Amino acid sequence: LTELLAAKNFAEAYLVWSTGRKTNDEGSPRGLAAIVNGGFEEPIPLDEPGFAWQLANTLGAALLSLDTNQPHAGAQSLRLDWKGNSDPSKPVISQLVLVEPKTRYRLSFAARTQDLLTIGLPLVTVIDASDKEENVLAQSKALRGGTTGWQDYVTEFTTAENTGAVLIRLRRENCATPQCAILGNLWLDDFQLTRL
Repeated sequence: LTELLAAKNFAEAYLVWSTGRKTNDEGSPRGLAAIVNGGFEEPIPLDEPGFAWQLANTLGAALLSLDTNQPHAGAQSLRLDWKGNSDPSKPVISQLVLVEPKTRYRLSFAARTQDLLTIGLPLVTVIDASDKEENVLAQSKALRGGTTGWQDYVTEFTTAENTGAVLIRLRRENCATPQCAILGNLWLDDFQLTRL
């Protein structure tokens, strides 16, 4: 699996990864546009390569947990508690998702915040995983600071001629310094990718 991913053979890697595994791709042939555990209803495995959520090796000031308190939908959502400095350019959580080349997609998700204070607000980016340069195909609006109820976010993108997979990443807006303070809480839920 690791070798297939490194060689960017994403379709074959998905077949290996999904063998014997319960996935949510029943309505999507071969895992195309299927975000695994998009509602955070299942535990997030640590240090497991593949097509589920991946946590950053060094989260810095971020603590992640699954929270049953007021989810957007389902039984729980992902909660991030920030307490201090972290590198805003480093993704906190990401997922590799199979897509088709030259195709338009819509990514939607929900977020809420509590006492979130920083000059580098969180946002979600979509990266072309097939491209060596890892070009950004789309980027959500920055998530709102302060305290908010659940907000729906939507961004659309078109894949390139050779795109076989995208990386969906939560990171932060750039700050003036490599280490940038962030305090407060963020909840994420209901990640969905739809072919248009």
